Amino acid sequence: MKRRLVVLLATLLGIGLLTGSQLVMAQSPDTSPNTLMTWGPGPQFVNVPMGQQRHGAGPNHPEANQTRHQWREIQTIADVLNMSAQDLVAALRSGKTVADVAQEQGIDLATIVDALVAPKVERLNRAVEAGRLTEQQADALLALARVRVEDRLHRPFSLHPFIIAAQVLGMDALDLWSELQAGKSVAQVADEKGIPLDDIVNALLEPKSERLNQLVSEGRLTQEQAGTLLAMARERVEDMLTRVPRSPQGKGHPGRGRGQCGNQPITP
Repeated sequence: MKRRLVVLLATLLGIGLLTGSQLVMAQSPDTSPNTLMTWGPGPQFVNVPMGQQRHGAGPNHPEANQTRHQWREIQTIADVLNMSAQDLVAALRSGKTVADVAQEQGIDLATIVDALVAPKVERLNRAVEAGRLTEQQADALLALARVRVEDRLHRPFSLHPFIIAAQVLGMDALDLWSELQAGKSVAQVADEKGIPLDDIVNALLEPKSERLNQLVSEGRLTQEQAGTLLAMARERVEDMLTRVPRSPQGKGHPGRGRGQCGNQPITP
């Protein structure tokens, strides 16, 4: 009985390792009237329920983890494809899948899968060496991981807003976050680069605009209602982009609004 329990726990541990390193296909953030887009511990933007903004999201907020993981995945994929992360993001924003880009670059998709599951291989090997998994269990978990990653590489990639903003600015997401930690807002960075803030706003609102247009075409919203909702979303996004994250000491930097902070920079 005890042996069966140990095997069950080991299997569950292996599944945990599996899900922890899967390629994140995050959904675009909600911009419904009862949420406020604000800064999270990022780089990222999060949606905080109205009235709860002052609490922040916390370093372990799911949105923060998803954004960090997604940026690491993008960097890994871009390296294999011999292209910059910004160029890869641009391709994904255009509607291409990673599989599409790999085919264009003449790169075998299996090479990207290998790179994405490499950290998992190391963890599974350690689990086998420690006696927490058998070779057979580790092989099965790795095979499943490869299937799931490959499936995701054939699907549209839903990018986090911070990564989209960095791409419009022609910057690495980590470099943009460094600028924000230095006391700048995205709007200030855009101004220094001579890039209209509307370019970023429009890029961030593009998925929502497309969805609203679809609802109008289906007769579920009027054009006036869709226009009102899009205007509300635009106001919130503009406010978010002009906010400055708090400093590591939590006192904030000069700037419009009292943006929430991430006080821990992400690492690749």
